[in-house]
Amino acid sequence: MRLSVRLKRLIVACVSLCVLLIGTKTLADPMRPPGYGAVSTTKSYRSTTYSLSQILISDDRKRAIINETLVSEGVKIDGAKVLKIEEDRVILRVDGKLKVLAINDTKGFQIKRETE
Repeated sequence: MRLSVRLKRLIVACVSLCVLLIGTKTLADPMRPPGYGAVSTTKSYRSTTYSLSQILISDDRKRAIINETLVSEGVKIDGAKVLKIEEDRVILRVDGKLKVLAINDTKGFQIKRETE
């Protein structure tokens, strides 16, 4: 009787070890839709929209607020590089193409400090 208890414990330990070793591999889910979790090898294009809300220009700096983030020339934001900040617009490079963001009176405003 005592031997059978030890044998049962040994069998349970072996089965548990096998389950742990097999459990590390991902088993296919037969209910998973085709293509679920597949990695795309094609280039994904950004569908980011850029919203310019403010421009600040002073003697020593040029700043703009795009997508609620303060940026300066040369900075990257959401995949776009800020090329130039002007009084009424900001020029970005997005995926190798130029994009111009203009200040719209209904969406934002411009702050310009005058030097005395």
